[in-house]
Amino acid sequence: MDLTPRVWRKADLDDSSSDPTLTPEGPARRGANIVCSDLIAPHKPSMHYPVIDLDIPVTLIPSSTPGHSHLYIDTAVPWDKFVDVLQALAHAGIVEQGYADASVRRGYSAVRLPWIKKKTTPASTEGKPTP
Repeated sequence: MDLTPRVWRKADLDDSSSDPTLTPEGPARRGANIVCSDLIAPHKPSMHYPVIDLDIPVTLIPSSTPGHSHLYIDTAVPWDKFVDVLQALAHAGIVEQGYADASVRRGYSAVRLPWIKKKTTPASTEGKPTP
């Protein structure tokens, strides 16, 4: 995980209402004790790399697509609340809208089991009918 583009700050970790102070830029970032979602990119002030403090157990397993993962949330939630989460993640571009829509249509979300890999189609036969 690359923390480099995120802003680091020093916060009073005993006071959750305190306003963290920005730490000096650079690789050491001495004194920092939190990493934040905002970017070190003055030309993109409204962009963020989400950083979320989850209050429930989760498991993140890499998918067979490089750079993609499957998130298992180990807490049961009502379906209508889960639909809200799926739609919000799709709206933010974190999951594909088609995945969220298909999950809602089916009445459940699904991912491949960790040992089941996607079938790959050789580039030379892609789009061609099989004999």
